[in-house]
Amino acid sequence: MFKDIVDTMREGFGTCLKEIKYLSERVEAAEKKVVTNPLPTRD
Repeated sequence: MFKDIVDTMREGFGTCLKEIKYLSERVEAAEKKVVTNPLPTRD
């Protein structure tokens, strides 16, 4: 029983790490777009 709980926690943690990595890659891509295509400023 304890092994099942530990395995489930490890699987969940691994999924969490994958999601964090995916989100950080998406943020990085968005930052690059903003740098290369800045919004026009209002005067």
